[in-house]
Amino acid sequence: MSVPASPFVCWEIASGSEAYLAAHRLREEVLRKPLDLDWSDADLQAEEEATHLGCFAQDRLVAALLLHPQDAETLRLRQVAVAPAFRRRGAGAQLVAFAEYRAMAFGYRRMFAHARLDALPFYRSLGYSKFGARFIEHAIPHVAVHKTLASS
Repeated sequence: MSVPASPFVCWEIASGSEAYLAAHRLREEVLRKPLDLDWSDADLQAEEEATHLGCFAQDRLVAALLLHPQDAETLRLRQVAVAPAFRRRGAGAQLVAFAEYRAMAFGYRRMFAHARLDALPFYRSLGYSKFGARFIEHAIPHVAVHKTLASS
């Protein structure tokens, strides 16, 4: 029995590319507009310092995230966004798995994120554990989640 091929492909997005602009728009639509958040200078600076990853269905960007090194062994997942029409179809999970694979390839051993409470089941399904107390970020309850990456 064979496993069906994924309809998604993930790769790093080059700064300033069409995919970069599409990822910026996706994250704005999914994460920022619902909270009436504008981009601050600090947000834009952090964008430049991050690694941008995207998940594509054919040539259409359907999910995006940012990776920020915290120390020599730890990366932070930020602004994980999936287009509404592609939620619960595997794009987000495949993108996070790709981020973990890249992290391990570059010697990172841990990943963490600030997860909105409604996203906690998603992270748990990917092997992330909650740590610490709930907190408010951008007026929304969050929890921190983390995962130790498998050693190669």
